[in-house]
Amino acid sequence: MFEMTPEEQKSSLDKHKIDIGLVRFADTINTSPLIAEKMVDDEMCVVVANNHAFKDRKMISIEELRDEQFIFMQRQDSASSKLIVDTFLSFGHHINVAQEVYEPNTLVSIVASSSLVSIVPTSFSYHRWSNVHFIKLREKLPAHLCSLYRENSDNPVLAAFLEHVTKELSQFRKQKG
Repeated sequence: MFEMTPEEQKSSLDKHKIDIGLVRFADTINTSPLIAEKMVDDEMCVVVANNHAFKDRKMISIEELRDEQFIFMQRQDSASSKLIVDTFLSFGHHINVAQEVYEPNTLVSIVASSSLVSIVPTSFSYHRWSNVHFIKLREKLPAHLCSLYRENSDNPVLAAFLEHVTKELSQFRKQKG
């Protein structure tokens, strides 16, 4: 197992260095000839610091976020960031990206200690984070966890891995409700 950005995974799959990649929905768009398979449903939500004006909100809309400063994963490494920016543009808003980071834990840590806001997969809220609050986003933005693998892969270990991980993720999701 290797930790790689979605773009590194796609390249490694293409070069036959790895057999499978795990990415978010946005990173499965235009990946031919790779096969993308949804493993578990997820959608985006907003994360703010516990002292942010939105901290007590249960739901928020893109319209309400238009003037906020954001932190995102580096756009060259994550298509999810581009999906979010493009969604804001489709609502007529240019998003103010104040900072981009390489690693998700860094992103949430910076949100916790700043006035920056981010949009992240809801499954991030399953971790034990300090000093942040997760808010449901009114507009549905997909963040499904997906597998990527090469076409015509008849590897029985890969098939067993996909089956096992999909089952475990589904069980975990049911427990988190």
